[in-house]
Amino acid sequence: MSLLSMHELIGKPVISVTNGQNIGSVADIMVDPDKLALAALVTSKGSLLSRKIEAIRAAEVQVWGVHVILVKEPDVVLKEDELYDRDAWMSFSDDLKSRDIVSLDGVRLGAIKDVLIDLQGQLAAYELGKPYKEGEGLAEKRIPVDATQSLGKDFLVVDLRKIPSPSDQLDEIED
Repeated sequence: MSLLSMHELIGKPVISVTNGQNIGSVADIMVDPDKLALAALVTSKGSLLSRKIEAIRAAEVQVWGVHVILVKEPDVVLKEDELYDRDAWMSFSDDLKSRDIVSLDGVRLGAIKDVLIDLQGQLAAYELGKPYKEGEGLAEKRIPVDATQSLGKDFLVVDLRKIPSPSDQLDEIED
């Protein structure tokens, strides 16, 4: 399965399929922690003194490409006041990157280095940057999003029982 890195999506151009117009570049990515889903692509964050946010809802994206992101219409960019549920979202750059990950038994596993999405724009896995604990299921330094117990403002809590063991992963490849 091909996965895209949120870190690498930042800076990618967003192009309208209808007229080929470059709508902007991805400045950040917003995640809805309750749904564990991409919420929006931030195309403008404003200056340090004036933080005006413009974004494109993730549902508007037609293709999550390796080099560009494609949307159908050029008028999909929304102003901050049109993003009614924005307060519940988490920013990849400001909130998720470097967030500590702990297991249900209270062990710190590491910190989020990156979040990976599939080609349909669905969250797929968390990539660990600095692992505190090497162990079964963390051999690849990736934790599938399915293992998420909760994604809160301070920690990501995961259920290690939901992480496939290396032997399970080999069985999937052979099937």
